[in-house]
Amino acid sequence: MAKETANNGNGWICLHRAILDWQHWGEPNVVVVFLTLLLHANTKRKWWQGIRCERGETLVTIDTLRDETKLSKPTIIRILRLLVDSGEITRLRIDQKHTKTTIKKYFQYQDIVSNFLPTVDVSVPYSSASDCPTIL
Repeated sequence: MAKETANNGNGWICLHRAILDWQHWGEPNVVVVFLTLLLHANTKRKWWQGIRCERGETLVTIDTLRDETKLSKPTIIRILRLLVDSGEITRLRIDQKHTKTTIKKYFQYQDIVSNFLPTVDVSVPYSSASDCPTIL
């Protein structure tokens, strides 16, 4: 079975240096789970098995997070609760199989690109990091 990601492995996310000031930065496991959620988040509205997911939302499961981060299930659950309690995400149980996770500041995190890259053509895929434009 092929692994499906939110964007089929295409695209990228924006990561501002301010993340270094984030209250959870010193907790590597929390950072890894949060970045994994950010990578799984939809970049546009989509429907999946009758469930509407908006931009910044994902239906990624705890088992998927466990498999991708190599962290234990209890650790993932603890981190998700921490991220909910600190206001980074919300989680809504849709049914017995699905829980929707919303990254609360997704637009703030990801819309910053339009402020800094108005003249860069990001539609062209780059074959290596050396091909990417340098923004000063």
